[in-house]
Amino acid sequence: MPECAERFNLPGDERNLMILGGPQYVFDYTNNYVLTDQPLMYQGQQVTYKQLETSDFTDINTLDVGADSEPANIMKGYHLGKYPSTPDDFDIRDRVSGNDIPIFRYADILLTKAECILRGASATRGDTPASLINQVRDCSSAPHISEGEVTMQELLDERGREFICEMWRRNDLIRFGQFENDWGWKHVVHPAAKTELWRRILPIPLGVMNTNTNWSQNEGY
Repeated sequence: MPECAERFNLPGDERNLMILGGPQYVFDYTNNYVLTDQPLMYQGQQVTYKQLETSDFTDINTLDVGADSEPANIMKGYHLGKYPSTPDDFDIRDRVSGNDIPIFRYADILLTKAECILRGASATRGDTPASLINQVRDCSSAPHISEGEVTMQELLDERGREFICEMWRRNDLIRFGQFENDWGWKHVVHPAAKTELWRRILPIPLGVMNTNTNWSQNEGY
């Protein structure tokens, strides 16, 4: 979504390279994924990802951008290149990603501690929210943040950069009180989402309900 891509805006931050927009070029996977000057081609034309707009949807109610067989549809919206794959991943392992999904990361521990301090917990070992965030930023050559710049929104944005595609965003938005905000096109498709606070808790799967009939479904489902 546009607001997601725009979050990757820190000067010199290597994480910005994960957001694939504009003309695309081939990466040399044998040389630490160095970007080459060879255009990435698809069906006879260079792949050029454009920012997603409302007019790009063939059906706004289903967020359908059209058949993948059409090159123009493939190029709608910026893409994510966080976990690049190798030819062997495709040909031998039948996978489209270069590694498994991370579960526990030290960066999450650091940013969680920063959040705890911002929410009122006592700091330990001389750590501050800025010093903890900067430890994470150092890994991607992102500029340091000063103590006066650290806010809950800045911390949420930092988590959005660091943990994109790691399935934390939903939890983070709920915890920071922004799950019902206007983001993406969800309020076009489902305007009531802004007030349905019960959606913060997921439904109990039907298979579980059928296995144990003593369970009651969560509110709203």
